[in-house]
Amino acid sequence: MANTYVYGFKPVMKGMGDDPTPRKYQLAVTQTIKIGDVVALDSAGQVTIATATTAKGLYLGVAASACAVSVAGDPIYVWDDPNMIFEGMVAIGALADCYTTRSAAACFDLAGTTGVMYVNQAGNTYDVFKCIGECAKDPLSGANSAVGAYQMKYWKINSTAHAYGTVA
Repeated sequence: MANTYVYGFKPVMKGMGDDPTPRKYQLAVTQTIKIGDVVALDSAGQVTIATATTAKGLYLGVAASACAVSVAGDPIYVWDDPNMIFEGMVAIGALADCYTTRSAAACFDLAGTTGVMYVNQAGNTYDVFKCIGECAKDPLSGANSAVGAYQMKYWKINSTAHAYGTVA
């Protein structure tokens, strides 16, 4: 059975097995963010939507709340723990395995935009996502998440890309 499209990222657990807990931040002006979108920090320390070309060290985490069009300083909650594990879709699952991201310099990039974010297994310029493992079930159909297109996997934001991670 084919996998269903499930965009965005969902927190599964912190690296030590604790429940995910979001923290409150302030938004930059004119941001449109959906729950599950990857977010970053701007030069003023405010939250913005992350893009495929966001610089390493600015990825903050995943939005736990949404906003339509923000005014500077509006609140947003973010799952920001650098050890957080997320469930997310990869365009071609067979090409994104744990062993392929064992190095911080061999991880995968972000793809998509507000409300339709996923992992780009064909890109590793920014090395954002490290594959942690495969999800057993497709979250919408309940069927086994088949290897191939739109497979659900477990991801962690690479410590060299995360705002609170290791500085390379």
